Amino acid sequence: MWRNATHRYLAVPTAHRPAVRMILEALTLTETIYTTVPARAAPL
Repeated sequence: MWRNATHRYLAVPTAHRPAVRMILEALTLTETIYTTVPARAAPL
């Protein structure tokens, strides 16, 4: 993954993209797990 000031990007070699996509789909995830910052829970 690499990022600039406002965005994050997932860098996967073209040859590996099908395998990465299959793994993420099997886990019911998308590539956004690497590129989107999750919302933080409110402190207790």
